[in-house]
Amino acid sequence: MEYRHIICTVDGSELSKTGLKHAAYLSKTTGAKLSILHVVEKWYRAADVTTDSPEWQ
Repeated sequence: MEYRHIICTVDGSELSKTGLKHAAYLSKTTGAKLSILHVVEKWYRAADVTTDSPEWQ
């Protein structure tokens, strides 16, 4: 199987750190681009959300 792009979500937990190590290894060995997405709980409480998108109306 050929990997071109790997997305790895992290949240600071030990499990996500292990997943990141595996994703980095896989990316390095296959030459795939690695994107890391930091996931936080209840982000909407940190700041106001402003959008003109009709889906949020």
